[in-house]
Amino acid sequence: MAFHPTIFSLFSQMQTDPGDTRFINYVLEHYYGFFAGHGASGSFWNMPFFHPAPNVSTYSDLELGVLPFYALWRALGFGPENSFQLWTITILVLNFAVFHKFLLKWFVKNATSAAFGAFIFTFASSRINKTGHPHMFEMFYPVIAIHAIAMLFSGAMREKNPGFNKKFIFIWSLVFFAAVSIQAWTVVYYDWFLGFCLVVAFLAGLFIKNIRKAYVNLLTRGWIPVAAALGLFCLSLYPLAAKFLEVSKEVGPRPWWHVVDYFLPLQAWFHVGPWNVPYAWLMKIKLFRMIAQEGEMRMGVGLITPVLVILGLRKLVKSPDRRTAGLVLVAVLVIGMVFFSQYKRHTFFKLLFDWVPAANSLRVYSRIALMFLIIYGIAAAYFIEILQTRKKILACVLVGLCMSEQLVHTSSFDWKEYKAEVKVLATKISNDCDSFVYTPKASKNTFPFSWKYQLDAMWAGLLTGKPTMNGHSSNAPNGWRFLDILLDGSKADGTIEANLASWTAQNRDKLKNHCRITAHADEIKKEALLSAQESTGQKPKPL
Repeated sequence: MAFHPTIFSLFSQMQTDPGDTRFINYVLEHYYGFFAGHGASGSFWNMPFFHPAPNVSTYSDLELGVLPFYALWRALGFGPENSFQLWTITILVLNFAVFHKFLLKWFVKNATSAAFGAFIFTFASSRINKTGHPHMFEMFYPVIAIHAIAMLFSGAMREKNPGFNKKFIFIWSLVFFAAVSIQAWTVVYYDWFLGFCLVVAFLAGLFIKNIRKAYVNLLTRGWIPVAAALGLFCLSLYPLAAKFLEVSKEVGPRPWWHVVDYFLPLQAWFHVGPWNVPYAWLMKIKLFRMIAQEGEMRMGVGLITPVLVILGLRKLVKSPDRRTAGLVLVAVLVIGMVFFSQYKRHTFFKLLFDWVPAANSLRVYSRIALMFLIIYGIAAAYFIEILQTRKKILACVLVGLCMSEQLVHTSSFDWKEYKAEVKVLATKISNDCDSFVYTPKASKNTFPFSWKYQLDAMWAGLLTGKPTMNGHSSNAPNGWRFLDILLDGSKADGTIEANLASWTAQNRDKLKNHCRITAHADEIKKEALLSAQESTGQKPKPL
């Protein structure tokens, strides 16, 4: 169900909208070209947009940890779009496989129970609702990091454990820090969320006797190998951290007003959105319709699944063998929900925002709920494991109901239409141009959002090997003030002209042979349609 628009269309449809989907595809394609040695333009830290601003790659996630799974499909001969679709599926398969192994190692013995927990982790409604933000799929590295911590503490909590030696500690410390480092080079969000959860888990552990003993054991017997692994971790992150600090000084931190609406109102923990198949009717209720930033607040997993999660956590806390893990998981979930929830724009996280490292570099804090899918998956799998030993039929019914709650029908678009328009735009860029900017003319029938044309220009830049002044990312360089680039004959045209002139003057020494493309967006669309019809042998339709 998660990929049915893609699969049933034989990969002619891409999910969900042509915004972040095309942007993440662009990032992957840029770095694939860069490492393969045939990158059209740009460099490692400078993807060829927002030209000539430096270090624009750090304005968003780099995706390097998941790049090999994109490069694999490109190397097999698939085009950028089909490779991206296959990459998206591959990432979720990896999520499922890694979490399945994790559950079997630490929480359940039955492969079916583990599969159910892995399903909740991978295909929960909250996750699939983020198909339009595909970088939010990439969560198997945090699971590997948590597994490494579990290995360390399971060894440290055993009395007279000969296997708990410096080599063991170094290996699993290295695995932990490697997973965290790779995740940082991939998607920073999950690293920050993981850090928050680990701090809460550490503080909770101070109140649990056997974990306190493990802290002492780990520090007394393993501080040298841990420090060695930490040193390698710092070296691996230094280039990224240095660039992020450099850029943060330039663009500045995010102000509180910019992020406050992205904390979860209480009802958002149960909000599944209009794409959820069994619960779309909930959108008729005013409580859910009134949610600000609704698209980022679809963090519910149904109505029955949360009950299983609560029951599973209760079972964990009562289990002699799993009590410690259960208490830590409950602490992380409760404290996380308290700090990342809001009531009428009031949230406890405001107390931390100004002094927690990198807190003001993130924007959509509601995405912490995706990290909690780890806890949901553990608790649900554990509950079903226990239930099926006594009431197998009831367990099967509950599994079926919970899985049906995650059915989501996403929107999609024909990526070939967008690619055809990009190809037409690329023909408008003269060979004499060293760089360009696209400010299309528009009519009342033109697609009204500028980000579409910013992305068209970025993709045209990859095709032609020419950097563009256009851009679409989580941040923008100082002085770049033309988010709206549509020329529709209104008074706003003068503003666009003034902002372009200001940017050109600001970067006069770096803009040599710079060209401006003002082709009408509707005409480009018509040319693309005619070209597509001719290439397929269809008779051109009247325009």
